[in-house]
Amino acid sequence: MHTGTTPDAPAPRAARRLGVPRWLGARRWLAAVQLLAAVRPLPRPHRRPAPARPSRPDQLRALVAVLNEAVAAQTPADEAVAGCGEPGPVSRGTARDCGQQSIALHRLRARLQDLGTTDPDLVAAQARAARLLSYDL
Repeated sequence: MHTGTTPDAPAPRAARRLGVPRWLGARRWLAAVQLLAAVRPLPRPHRRPAPARPSRPDQLRALVAVLNEAVAAQTPADEAVAGCGEPGPVSRGTARDCGQQSIALHRLRARLQDLGTTDPDLVAAQARAARLLSYDL
């Protein structure tokens, strides 16, 4: 049975639901949409460029900054560990110092791992420093 519409064209009710004006008609609307799609393709999502990697000197500066902080934190950490090793019960202050130093070393290790170094020499130094900082974990 012939209904007057092509199989590709939306039915008259569907055309009205889609907002096709009556004066345009379903066939003309479909042809206009197809023509518009052929002339102006749909925009494709743009990929954002990859963030620029820091240069080797910048990576080295960041690594040295974290390592300097680790060296500065080493003396208080050693003192706290020595306080825990003294004979007798551990005082609250010594336990608090040990906890604070553990937190400080953990944060330094996390910062060290988040540096994102790419140079092989710096990656090796970063891994060694991370192992040294994680001795208390």
